[in-house]
Amino acid sequence: MPLRVGIIGAGIAGLTLATRLVEAGHEVKLLDKGRGVGGRTSTRRGDPAAFDHGAQYFTVRDPRFRTFLDEHLPPEVRQRWEGRFARLEQGELLDENRLDPRYVGVPGMNAIARALATKLDAQTDGRVVRLSGQPGRWILSVANGYDPGPLDWVVSTAPPTQTAALFEGISPIATTIGQVRMRPCFTLMIAPADGAELPFDGIRAKHPVLG
Repeated sequence: MPLRVGIIGAGIAGLTLATRLVEAGHEVKLLDKGRGVGGRTSTRRGDPAAFDHGAQYFTVRDPRFRTFLDEHLPPEVRQRWEGRFARLEQGELLDENRLDPRYVGVPGMNAIARALATKLDAQTDGRVVRLSGQPGRWILSVANGYDPGPLDWVVSTAPPTQTAALFEGISPIATTIGQVRMRPCFTLMIAPADGAELPFDGIRAKHPVLG
């Protein structure tokens, strides 16, 4: 029997789940508080550069993941990245050769999320402020007034603090989620001067602060 499922969060997790559910014949309402889909595959564009300030690339090790990519991502939105990589250890840069190929979205990582969202009912600028109702008839209250209607299931892929607040008094899982503490992460976006020659395109750091 087809279900009506609401998914909070249109990052890669929410988009992947929504895609699988739609393939199985279910009706999915996907909501995200951001201006667009993507989550940690966001791309920030400016002058003179664009930055993939979440995930910079991805690898494909699981054959099921490769099958999913081949089925849902057109070749023009992903390509192999032949960037030069180094490893930072004890203040020294060491060349890092890696057998697993790296891939990037084209023209930016956000292209992957946008490609997945094309066949989905995704509502952006849709911050969910309240979850109410009962099993089999859940109601999501959305700040912009969008009404996804009664839902059989609700799944949240939002960060722990937001999810715990929505599920408080609804599910005992809210208590467990509320105990999760996330560490802050800052991303510095720098456009090098014209003609700057950098020795590497990516650096993996074994460091207590730098990632």
